[in-house]
Amino acid sequence: MKFIIPMATVKALLLAAAKDDRRYYLNGVCIDVRMHDAVAVATNGHILIAVGIELEPSDDDAPPVPGQYIINRPLLELMKPAYKDAPLSVWIDTTARAVTVNAGGPNTTAPLIDGQFPEWRRVVPRTVSGRPQQLDADYMHAFKKANKLLGAKHSPAVAYNGAEHGDGGAARVLLAGDSVGVIMPFRCDMPSSVDNPDWLAAPAAPDTAAA
Repeated sequence: MKFIIPMATVKALLLAAAKDDRRYYLNGVCIDVRMHDAVAVATNGHILIAVGIELEPSDDDAPPVPGQYIINRPLLELMKPAYKDAPLSVWIDTTARAVTVNAGGPNTTAPLIDGQFPEWRRVVPRTVSGRPQQLDADYMHAFKKANKLLGAKHSPAVAYNGAEHGDGGAARVLLAGDSVGVIMPFRCDMPSSVDNPDWLAAPAAPDTAAA
C-alpha cells in the first residue's frame, strides 16, 4: 500500500506523538487502514491528532489491507530536515511488516513497530458539553503549531467538554482541514474564589498634572 502525506502533516502529527515513552507503540505515527478510508494518527496519551489521508492506487488494483501500521518516530524525524518541502511517500509492506519512506531522496526502509496501537476512535468525543475545564497550556501551544502546519492562520478553537461536577471528558480541538484534535483535561481542585494581591485594590495615584 502506498500513501502520499504532506510533510507539514507529518510534522503536525509528530507534535502529538510520544517520544521515548515506555509505551513504545506510541512512539510514532499509526496509519490506520479500513476498507474505505485511511487515517494517520498520533498520541502521547494526553493529546491526539488524527488526519485523513488518501491511499494511492496500486498497479495491480489490489484492495487495501485493513490494519494498524505504526511507523517509528526516528524514521519520520529523519525525513524532516533534508526535504522539508517535499511530500512524504510511504509504502507499507503488510507481509514483511516493514515501511519504506521517501521525501525526494533515497528510499529508507525500517520495520514497523510491533505493537498494538490504542483504539483511538473511542476517545474522540462525538458530542461535547461546552462546560469549561482545565487544559495544559503547553499542549495547547502544540496544537497552535499543529493547526498552522495543517493550513490555518490562527490558533484552533476548543470545544470544551467539562462536567458540572468534576473534570469531565476529553475535549475536541478544532483543527484545520480533515483533521481531529483531542486533549485530555488535567485534574485540579477548583477554588470557589481566588486570592488577590494587595496591589490590585490600591487606590489610583493623584493627578499631579491638575495640581
